[in-house]
Amino acid sequence: MQLFPQLADVLLRGVYGDYDRGSLWREQRVSSLDYLRRYLTYSIPEGDISDQVIDEFLLAAATYDGNDLAAIYKRLLSSGEDRAILMKLKSRIQEIPLDSAKRICICASRLGALISESHEEISEPRDILGFMVRLVLKRIEGNHREAFAIEIIEAAEPLQLLLVCLEWMRPQRNEVAHEQPFSLDGVAPLEKAAANRISQYAAQASLITGHPPVFGRLLLIWQRAQGSGPVKQHVNKVLTDNPSVAGELLKPFSSFGATGSQGMDQERYDLIAKVVDPEVLMTALKETQLLQAETDSARIAQDFARIYRQTTGEHSSGNFIESQ
Repeated sequence: MQLFPQLADVLLRGVYGDYDRGSLWREQRVSSLDYLRRYLTYSIPEGDISDQVIDEFLLAAATYDGNDLAAIYKRLLSSGEDRAILMKLKSRIQEIPLDSAKRICICASRLGALISESHEEISEPRDILGFMVRLVLKRIEGNHREAFAIEIIEAAEPLQLLLVCLEWMRPQRNEVAHEQPFSLDGVAPLEKAAANRISQYAAQASLITGHPPVFGRLLLIWQRAQGSGPVKQHVNKVLTDNPSVAGELLKPFSSFGATGSQGMDQERYDLIAKVVDPEVLMTALKETQLLQAETDSARIAQDFARIYRQTTGEHSSGNFIESQ
């Protein structure tokens, strides 16, 4: 009966199906599909990792810190099973001492570049880590909570992981106030800390690279916290030095999410105008000949050009807008 708790519920209480899957998994029950495979094969399935290894790492987190804990965590990740590792750490993070949990989150965030990234998985490793940070934040009281959140933001690498962690710090949909790590107002200092990280990165390299939704969010977080001035200065310089990235810059500002088709409306035009001077973007579009193409980026660019023309009254003959 102890091995089959749901069967015990049926026979003793006449109840079936009210057992929490997370509890079954944490308790290593045979009714958890993950552990059923282990019991049937008497082995650790491919894509999983030994619970003993996780136990040893949790013990190390109670003793080691900084570089020593990082070295142990790197060895753990060398198995290549980062998703399974983070799932198991997340499932145990609320059971271990708070100091150990905080050390694990800081260590994993600092070494976030070592975990895999996927834009398709429902629970990709960076998302699991972000949720784990959220669970730990909810254990921390008072001003210490904000201080730890900022510590995570300052540690998180790469910037994509910073975004993930920041999103999990925000109030979630249909979440009641007492369940939120931070209120909407409480997120403002966290965005300020994130903007500082983003501006430091932008001083060394272009932000307009990689996955468009990611750099689009980075630009807007930076703009909300520090104003349009420094953001426009960075983006204007990137476009002046390399006009070919103009099409990529347009992508996160497409109205596709609202309309189901690629393009740009006035709302999105106003949004992109917060992070780049429209005339600088227009000059880059002229140089790349994007408006004559038949691509998704070209359709967004053509809408941008149309709104730009309406806004500025640009009708001079011979320019590319007149020829559209």
